[in-house]
Amino acid sequence: MRIGIVFPEAFSLWRFHRGLLEELLGHGCEVYVLCPPGECMDQIKSLGVVFLPVEMYRFLNPLKDLRFILRLYRLFRRYRFDIVHTFTIKQNIYGTLAARIAGVRTVLSSVLGAGFFNTPVASLQVRVARFMIHVLLRISGRLVTRVWFVNPDDLQFFLRKGYVSPEKCVLVRSGGVSVTEYDPATVPAGQRERTWQERALAPDEPTVLETNESGELQIPAGVLDAGPHARFRLEHEGKTLRLVPEAPHALWETLAPEERARTFRDWVARLPKRRGPAIPGEALRRENLYD
Repeated sequence: MRIGIVFPEAFSLWRFHRGLLEELLGHGCEVYVLCPPGECMDQIKSLGVVFLPVEMYRFLNPLKDLRFILRLYRLFRRYRFDIVHTFTIKQNIYGTLAARIAGVRTVLSSVLGAGFFNTPVASLQVRVARFMIHVLLRISGRLVTRVWFVNPDDLQFFLRKGYVSPEKCVLVRSGGVSVTEYDPATVPAGQRERTWQERALAPDEPTVLETNESGELQIPAGVLDAGPHARFRLEHEGKTLRLVPEAPHALWETLAPEERARTFRDWVARLPKRRGPAIPGEALRRENLYD
């Protein structure tokens, strides 16, 4: 079976979805990755995957988007994939359209998040882009075979908006991240502190957040790259927002095993009571998972 994976960038594909590629290869599938060249491209090739470079533009641009669709269409026609699997909103839309036009019979899409278009930004440019994305999502939702969601919030959002019918939705337990590779216990001693120092994120130094001309909130790179379990306290003074880093220690670093177990039991006791052994939906919401 020949499978084409359409992904926006190689780094995240290698870091967070390598298990999917290895699993497909292990089942004897021919795996092709359609993705812009960049960091981790050689590692992806080393798995035995065929890497097909495709330039992608992150934001909406009619000319560049048309070139993107044509490039995908030509590759789909040339390699005649049995399955095309796309990731993220833009690739889901244009990849599905190109695949169906090229005659691909099975098209899968993975929704890893709702995207910026769902943010409450009032600028005209964002409103126009949001309307276009709404229309394109409804079109691609009628053409796709199945849509995979990694959290129930996005699934319900897509159903409310009418982007996809319920029988096409699949809620998966993971997006493919290896819990073994990213186990906090494997982080070398002192690595977190060094990372904070390299990013100039001292606990007593606040980071001021600003918006651009379109009204979009700009997050400094140092905050985005702070590493796992980084905690920030949001403070505001008038219209100015500040993120103040807190002590760079996760719960597992500061509590003894008995305290961790007690904390978990207290958290479970606060959950709404339900019949059966299933975890209630409220426990899977973002605000509860990361509280």
